[in-house]
Amino acid sequence: MGYAALASSAHNSQPWRVRRESADRLVLLRDVTRRLPAVDPADRELMLSLGAFLENLAQAGTALGLPCDIVPVEGETDEVATIHLGAAAPGPTARRTLDAISRRRILRSGYRDEAIASDHVAAMLASAGEARFYARGSREWSLLRDGTIAANRLQAARDDAQRELASWIRWRDDEVRTKRDGLTPESLEIGGVAGWWVRRRYTSASVMSPAFRKRGVETAERQASAGGGWLVLTGSGSTRASLLDAGRRYERLLLSLRGLGIAAHPMTQILEEAETRRGLEASLGVSETIQFLLRVGYVERYPEPVSVRRPIDWFLV
Repeated sequence: MGYAALASSAHNSQPWRVRRESADRLVLLRDVTRRLPAVDPADRELMLSLGAFLENLAQAGTALGLPCDIVPVEGETDEVATIHLGAAAPGPTARRTLDAISRRRILRSGYRDEAIASDHVAAMLASAGEARFYARGSREWSLLRDGTIAANRLQAARDDAQRELASWIRWRDDEVRTKRDGLTPESLEIGGVAGWWVRRRYTSASVMSPAFRKRGVETAERQASAGGGWLVLTGSGSTRASLLDAGRRYERLLLSLRGLGIAAHPMTQILEEAETRRGLEASLGVSETIQFLLRVGYVERYPEPVSVRRPIDWFLV
């Protein structure tokens, strides 16, 4: 389960709990104490994060000789999926699979503004399943860039969203060690003298300041304008099964990118704000439900992961 817990999640909230019912049966549960009600009131992103957890679990299980049969649980319950563990020989690409899980990383900066090769686009789409790619400079790319910037402005002006963000940033090293979750200066890519400064000076109150909000919007403007394109993952709706499937495909995509020299940065604010969310599918000519928006591109360097994770015994119940 340690590999499963390396999955991507919004704000690195890690909203999973696992109940072991027998040697070969597990139950995945949502952890409602780790919800993001300001930006994710319907728990859509929470379910996508749980799907990412399941994908890591399935891939690591196959690699280690413990194939997983995963069955989603519908309805108003904290139980999300049942997992039956089988037994088989370790997968032939076990080392490569586990290495991809261990080294997966979200990057926010360092994107090159160059076209992504057609074979790399095809590889990304194959990993993501139901998805569309919009190349830099296209009408759709501009629409997503502008909508993302507008959504970040809207969110920065919302005190509830800003307070929620503040509650998940771990500025100080002692808080990182004790909580093992959330966003750190390293994962926000604040290094050098700036990293030293924010560790000593910043608090939750700093995140609420006009200056911090302004810098956040300016950073989002630079980020949304950089890279080789946008990848849009779609799905059949908002059932638990559909969201878990989208989360699994998202994680599958992320695990494939380092080998291509491509990074991805999920920028979901446009889906979180009603004003920018409205009519998005129609504007893009997409008939399915949009589940994920990722800025993708070649990067100057691909550093190792820095996001912290909670130990297994913290989420095993």
